[in-house]
Amino acid sequence: MPTSDFTTAGPAKQQTRLDNLAAVQQSSILWSRKNKNLHFDWGETAGRLAPTLHLLREHDALGPDATFIGFDLPDSQHILDECEDQYGTHDAKWVAQDLMTALRTHNPFPNMGVLVWDSCDAARGQTVQRHLDTLIPFAQRQESRLGSFLLVINVSLFRVHKGADQYVRGIRRHLPTFDPDTAFHRYRSEGRQNDMLLTRLRFGF
Repeated sequence: MPTSDFTTAGPAKQQTRLDNLAAVQQSSILWSRKNKNLHFDWGETAGRLAPTLHLLREHDALGPDATFIGFDLPDSQHILDECEDQYGTHDAKWVAQDLMTALRTHNPFPNMGVLVWDSCDAARGQTVQRHLDTLIPFAQRQESRLGSFLLVINVSLFRVHKGADQYVRGIRRHLPTFDPDTAFHRYRSEGRQNDMLLTRLRFGF
């Protein structure tokens, strides 16, 4: 099975985190230009050591009403426990649950303005297609609720020889005017065998 990119170090992956933060700063609804911090929660697949939370703290990016929500599947509880031991809970929440099931049945994160989803599946896979059918409607609902939303999806290009056409079609089922030329970013982290395809979808800005 292709491996998702949870690498904590290296310039390629770290640049994607910086670019995600820069994208949020383009929204005056998500980002306070006066105080230079987030109005709403930032959710992300935590990974070991939750490097994005470290970055957000370095930039003082979490406003008084914003929390970092790090999530993973229940069988990865030990990873979340390590994150909690390192960072605590004063500006972070660690959630072990099947996010896709939760988002389809109810909204456990009404204050979330950013969601970064690292998938462990290939762009052409059926699992990713099902995830798109959950993630994009959630983002659209959050845009209606908050006025703006940033959805970042990171998938593997493992054994994808004809580009990401199926992946693009899956996005366009929900967003007919989607332009991959402006939303896609392809990169490869140090020591990895497969390229990653990162997609930033902006809602309301």
